[in-house]
Amino acid sequence: MTGVQTCALPILSTLPNEAKEAFIKLLELNVDSRKDIVTFSEELLGMPLNDFQKKFLTRTTTPRSLWRKVFKEEFFEDIGGMLFGKNIAFPSNQVGKTVMIAIKHIWMNYYKIGLDLDTSLIGKTYYASLNLSPHSRQVKQCFNYVREILEERFVSDEEGTKRLNKLSPLVKDFMVGQNVVLGEIRFSNKSIFYSIPTGQDQASSLAGGQFGYISYDECSQSLHLQNEIGAKILSRLIKYGIGLDLISTPEVDCASHQYYFHICKLGLEGKEGWWALNAVLDDNKFIPEIQRKKIKNELFATDKQKYRQVVLGEFKIGRA
Repeated sequence: MTGVQTCALPILSTLPNEAKEAFIKLLELNVDSRKDIVTFSEELLGMPLNDFQKKFLTRTTTPRSLWRKVFKEEFFEDIGGMLFGKNIAFPSNQVGKTVMIAIKHIWMNYYKIGLDLDTSLIGKTYYASLNLSPHSRQVKQCFNYVREILEERFVSDEEGTKRLNKLSPLVKDFMVGQNVVLGEIRFSNKSIFYSIPTGQDQASSLAGGQFGYISYDECSQSLHLQNEIGAKILSRLIKYGIGLDLISTPEVDCASHQYYFHICKLGLEGKEGWWALNAVLDDNKFIPEIQRKKIKNELFATDKQKYRQVVLGEFKIGRA
């Protein structure tokens, strides 16, 4: 629970009826957004989502034990004790995957998902989430998206109409500090978001840290993806036991392409705790249709393999 719920309730009885009703609606929205990340994104952050983003975020923030009840889907494989399991998004280019995980990091930190504590304690307790990428450019992109969203600077384009996101009063002052060098954003409830590159060290810099949620953006570009996941990343999720997301467009010339192809197939089959979701360029309604057609025509005419990657998010067929 966050500050609005814990410190403002005693003054509720002193408010005029109209203000009281507005305040109660805010509290109800806060509770609803804890249960539904799509509501959180669209109502609290002012961030509309495309269908791919909605499906991935909804599935990966619903406990796997509830999938049969909520989605009418079974999930029989062991998920290693993690509430949300191990998830993979392998869409085509430009479907909003990095902004999607930025939204998820804000949600995870705002509600401190995974902390089972009394309301009076949760606002004072340390919590952290982590975004990784093999390259500093990519981690800076996710870092900047979090800042832009919480500073009401994120521009979306719907059917040619551009607009800035508008925050709910509930999250207006949620971000309280940042350190660009360390890739760190601090929040008012003592939670922290980190976004750091793995580089050549195979994620050794993670040693000792524990996180509620870890995302690995453009993970197939890692030189050591299999070793990083097995030896370094999953061990950083032990304390909270929440979830891991791998996000990467299939690229046949990437160092870890073959392993990534392998675990994506496991995810599509629901094996070994993995779940995977694909998306195509046309799933992103925030790129105008005329621009999507132009991109598709140019790629198809010049590089059909790149077309299948960028437009369809497909792997080159090969041995797993």
